[in-house]
Amino acid sequence: SFEFLFEKLMFETETKPDHSAEVETTRNQLIYLQNQATLASNVENDLKEKINQLKEREHELKMEISERDQIISTYKSKLQETEALIQNFEENFFNLRTNLNETLSAFQTYHDNCM
Repeated sequence: SFEFLFEKLMFETETKPDHSAEVETTRNQLIYLQNQATLASNVENDLKEKINQLKEREHELKMEISERDQIISTYKSKLQETEALIQNFEENFFNLRTNLNETLSAFQTYHDNCM
């Protein structure tokens, strides 16, 4: 760990003063590396948070899609029911018109026979 390396550097500085410039350079490099490690950790945490947010959004979108699929399914079912009603109405209307024509024809024949 960085703490161990710092302790070792301090010991080196105290026991070998003639190497203090080299130790200082190494110390600065360790500080730089520690800062880079902290930045990397922060970036990693940010990325983890963004991944979690994206997973939550993905779940929300899946739920919305499921709800919309259910609505579409309901509308398709209602459309089929409506089409069946229209078909039934057309058949009934055709039968009514046929019956009306037969009734008019029978009335015309009755009227002609009365004259």
